[in-house]
Amino acid sequence: MGRETAVSILTNSHAHPFTQAHLLHDAAWLGVRWGKTAVVAEHTRTLNALAYEHDMRHWQAVGTVLMGWVLLQRGHIEDGTAQIEEGKTECAKHHCQLWFESDL
Repeated sequence: MGRETAVSILTNSHAHPFTQAHLLHDAAWLGVRWGKTAVVAEHTRTLNALAYEHDMRHWQAVGTVLMGWVLLQRGHIEDGTAQIEEGKTECAKHHCQLWFESDL
């Protein structure tokens, strides 16, 4: 079983929304570390949907930053940079820390 598959199984196996959001974030961050844009996009889309469904603004902000990274990797420099900055601003509002910021 590949790393991405193991992470997908893990992120889909927890029912509590906050736990699932945390695992999706971690899975997306691992995708950043591995340079796997598709993995980051997949987990971030799921994270964003969950965050908006449950009004978890902290995770909405983090998801915005991660999708900005995806846009950068796909060559959309201006949009990606703007999205990262927007997410960082939202993170500051909601007191969340981007511990992976050096990887962006």
